[in-house]
This record gives sequence, C-alpha cells and structure tokens, in this order.
Amino acid sequence: QDGATADPGPGGAFNPRVAAVGDIRVQAYEHQDTSLADNEGAHQVVVDLSEDRGQSWDTVPMGGALTVQRSPVTWTDGEVTLVGWQEYTVKGEEWYLRLFRHGAESTDWEDVFHEPMAGSGTPVASILLVRDGNDLFLFEGNPRTEVFRTWVSDDRGYTWSENIQVSNIRRHFPRDSRLATADGAWVLAYSANTSFEPNEAAPTENTEIFWQRSADVG
Repeated sequence: QDGATADPGPGGAFNPRVAAVGDIRVQAYEHQDTSLADNEGAHQVVVDLSEDRGQSWDTVPMGGALTVQRSPVTWTDGEVTLVGWQEYTVKGEEWYLRLFRHGAESTDWEDVFHEPMAGSGTPVASILLVRDGNDLFLFEGNPRTEVFRTWVSDDRGYTWSENIQVSNIRRHFPRDSRLATADGAWVLAYSANTSFEPNEAAPTENTEIFWQRSADVG
C-alpha cells in the first residue's frame, strides 16, 4: 500500500505470488535469512493476508524453523484462501508439496495437502492452482522428472483426489510454469531448454518459452 514494504528480517525477498477477490488479498513470497545456511532453513515462505483490500495486512505464521520452503502458490475465491509451497525437512530425505486452507468451514489455517514430490525436488519446480467450473486443480511440474502430476478438488481445496495424471511434456528441464484459462481452454506457458528429448544434452543458455493449449481441461 502506497509503496510500503514488509521487512521480516535480514536477507532477501523474492518469487512473489498474489491472489485477490473482493475484499480479500493474499500474498506469499520466499524470504531468505542470510544468517542461516540453506540446510538450516534459510528459505521460508512468508504469507500475508488482508481482509480490507490491502489497507492492513496480517502475517500468517506457517511452517517451522527446521524446514526449507520454496515456490509459493496462492489462490482465493473471496471466501476460501489456499497457500502452498514445496517443502524440505532439513533432516529429511524428500521434498513435499504442502497446501494450507483458510475460510468457509474453519477460521483457522488447516493443513489439507501433504504429498511427496515426484522424484527429487528442486527449487525451480512449478506448483500451479487453477479453478475450472466447480473443480480446483493442483499441478506439480518437476524439472528433474519432466512430468506434470495432477490432483483435483470439488470442495475448494478441502479434500483432494489421488494423483490422476502423469504427463511427460518432453522438454529438457521445464520450469517457471504458468497456466491461464481463455475461452474455455487452458493455456500453459513454461520455459525449457530447446532440446526435445529429456536426456539429450542442451546448453542451459539455450532456453525459450513454450506454450501448450488444452481444449478439454487438461
């Protein structure tokens, strides 16, 4: 608001995500505490919620000191708000997808999704939330496995289906995915190396933007 910035501590803030409907605003971003090593929980997701169109903000405490949190995602319909990220427990062995939900059935933030990521996690993995009709879709795009996994919820993120799809998008190290709806279709954009086969060598500087379109909800 009016150029004000939040300063939760030393370090940097990056990778912002924002969602807004009606009076509700939710923003999430990564905060890096430079006094800590990466494996000590240096990267944490900060979540701020406003119920007055951004005039005032409350920071929502989430996660823990022994976790690394990356790649935030936000969604709201004005009544229900979802925030999520990929998470690594400092002393653990796997990356997980996490989703927390606020509103409607409960005024508290509830942990509604906790799923191991496909293969190895990586800080540039993509997490997407998109609503189509009565269904809310969650996607995991993992550059190391080069697949998209999909889950669906018909109750605004309160419960989720089993993983319903594994799609190999056949591009070398796809990342930075974004998805939008347009005229009843889905449009997916992402960056990737121009090499077609996942195992084919490709220089990291040879990266372009790719687009895919689906007329049948993915």
